[in-house]
Amino acid sequence: MRDYCPSRREQKKLKAKKVKARKVRRSKGKSAIINWQKLSLFFLSLFLLLLLGLLFFYLLKNQLAKRHQLSRNQHLLIMDSKLPVAWVVFAPLEEKIKVFDFSQLSVANWSREEFSREMSANEEILFYSLFFNAFIDQVIAYPQQNLSQEKQAQFKDFLITELRSREEQNLLFYLEQNQVTWEWFADTEAQTREGKESLLSSFLAKNTEASYGKLFECPVAVINNSNVTGLASAFAQLLEKDGFSVVKRDSGQDILAESSLLIDPDTTACEALLGRFQQLMPTKVIKADHELVQQYRAGAVIFLAEDLAQLRIGTFDFLHDGL
Repeated sequence: MRDYCPSRREQKKLKAKKVKARKVRRSKGKSAIINWQKLSLFFLSLFLLLLLGLLFFYLLKNQLAKRHQLSRNQHLLIMDSKLPVAWVVFAPLEEKIKVFDFSQLSVANWSREEFSREMSANEEILFYSLFFNAFIDQVIAYPQQNLSQEKQAQFKDFLITELRSREEQNLLFYLEQNQVTWEWFADTEAQTREGKESLLSSFLAKNTEASYGKLFECPVAVINNSNVTGLASAFAQLLEKDGFSVVKRDSGQDILAESSLLIDPDTTACEALLGRFQQLMPTKVIKADHELVQQYRAGAVIFLAEDLAQLRIGTFDFLHDGL
């Protein structure tokens, strides 16, 4: 029996099949490599996109933080039934919110007759700033019985709602930060009125000093053009406590009806004073006159008039003298 020997034609077909099989195997191998490369590239692109998204989120958050960052302490006076009952300090450098509850001092000892006069929101801020000898940024009404450390969450929710309604975005942004810690103080450890006043005075002294730092580049003159004696000294104390440099306090020759601010447009360091004045007296006249300001040898001049005297500021002598 002879061995089978394929013809040349069959040998060519067999060889062609083998070559084709090798090509198919090579093609499948290359395809698997290409698919793996594509998959790796996809995951790498996805990772880079996620990384880019996180970077963008961080930059946006950082930008918002800078935009709404508080440059100084902010002071909120809490009222109940026209009586001040607590002082709240937003202290950005310490990352704290400090609450001093002096409701016992207020309710037990303060005469309601002194606070019976109806005042606008702007008048309240100015009135109580001079009353406490410390600048106030917001006056907010809140029930005294709900003000306690145990009800902090409730108080915080109220402040968020209140500040949002007032469009105080910087204060709102600071309040909503999780890293801010709360500290509560009270006058309950003192039994006498003098002791309670001393605790409150100490708290204010520690938390209301030089909000702007020392602004020697903006010398300020305060002129009393009202019938209330000592008004210039009282207002000058406020400014100096806040870091402003008062170089002159005097009585004007004329009695004026409206308070005003005269500022040197060439003294850029007085922008902080301009902001304070607009906060306390947003409806008052502001004039810019370099030559006139120089007559007082100052960078800005504040004229205090009868509109301040109508607040009866001169009748109080609570935490400081000379009003």
